[in-house]
Amino acid sequence: MKRTPNGYMVGITTYICQDSAPSAAPVATCLVNPGDYAIGGGAMANVYAAAPTKSLPLLGLGGGWTATSAGILGTVTHSLKTYAIGLQVLDSSFRPVNLGNEIREYDFPINTSDPNRLTGTFRVPAETLLIGGGWYSTGGVFAVDAYATGMYAGTWHVNGKQFRAGAPHFTGVAIGISRCLPAANPLFCFDHRDIIEATSDDGTIAEGAIATNTHAAQFLVGVGAVSSSWDRPLGTLAPRSLSEGLAVTVAPTGASGHVTAQIMTMGF
Repeated sequence: MKRTPNGYMVGITTYICQDSAPSAAPVATCLVNPGDYAIGGGAMANVYAAAPTKSLPLLGLGGGWTATSAGILGTVTHSLKTYAIGLQVLDSSFRPVNLGNEIREYDFPINTSDPNRLTGTFRVPAETLLIGGGWYSTGGVFAVDAYATGMYAGTWHVNGKQFRAGAPHFTGVAIGISRCLPAANPLFCFDHRDIIEATSDDGTIAEGAIATNTHAAQFLVGVGAVSSSWDRPLGTLAPRSLSEGLAVTVAPTGASGHVTAQIMTMGF
């Protein structure tokens, strides 16, 4: 927990849950502890031949992160790991602050006539900060990019492509939090100095990583990845603990290319 200048306590915890049982279509969910509000997370398929088809939040008190995955080009038995990020705020008397109305999910369906270029962007409302996002898909569609383009009054951008036959469906999911917590009777508000986005270009290797080398008051809240290739779905888009840093992996299913890992942090 970190103490804010006005005496309130804020804690953000990264949860790393066990792998799912091996399956051709595994399902995995990672829950935060009671008393925490789920604000983010991620997923990782344990083989390069598979990738998440759903990676999205279970926002709210005691929520978490849920995901599904499948073989990219055909049936593949594999496991799926999920991660979750939980937020807790205590007032000066160490009582939990109700944040139930401050964390929001925005789903935005992506419609296009070209299943090889499923692309969409959502801008959160002006009173909200973007802190991450995810996606869900059917019909053989996999995400190739998922990243923020500005946390402060920012947007969440996703790209997808159809790799297997089916009726393609692809929906992006943006996560926002009120600029002031709680909005009705603020204890504190964020400004542009409280949020940091950092990126790291890995070059031409299949895995990119960026360390959380921000100052001690910063917390990891979201992750993103930008690939230069439409032929390499995101096999991993997941946070790690502050001591481990952040890892993002793209499955090497096609042409070589670059991947840029993105980390989003907030200070209190």
